[in-house]
Amino acid sequence: MTTKKETEVRRLIVGLYSAFPRATMIGDSALGIWVFALKDYPTKDVRQAVSTWINTKDWPPDSLNKFISAVSGHSFKKRTEPEMPGFNAFSKDYRKEGLNNGPSPEMPDNSHEPATPSWKAKIHWGLIRDISEGKVRCPAAIKKGDIFALGDAEEQWYCAEFNKRLKGGF
Repeated sequence: MTTKKETEVRRLIVGLYSAFPRATMIGDSALGIWVFALKDYPTKDVRQAVSTWINTKDWPPDSLNKFISAVSGHSFKKRTEPEMPGFNAFSKDYRKEGLNNGPSPEMPDNSHEPATPSWKAKIHWGLIRDISEGKVRCPAAIKKGDIFALGDAEEQWYCAEFNKRLKGGF
């Protein structure tokens, strides 16, 4: 026995697939899974996601997860967290003092420096990946784990490792 909401969701999904002339129609068992997954969402959000999908895509959804994320995106925008008491006053004072502009006081302003070339960025990301996977490790004697410390021995090790890879020694 299907409910009115399940029937409406079923009709919307069939309509979604019918909107694309090259699409093969969704099978009954797959349609049942889609209806089961989407029946808990508000029908209005499913309808909006169907409309947006038809207007912006050239093909029907190939994955239930992709379509659920489209439905969730519509329902997420409508939900708002309650504001904390005093937040508006704090925000006004914060902006008035000019604290929202520029770099944080503990970090240096490097906005005047040129952008890192993509080939150097690839080396940086490769080094970061190797560190996170445990392939490369900072020597235990100098490891502090303080990522905000500037110019410490750990940062010097990272720079030396980067320069070694830059020269092709990795």
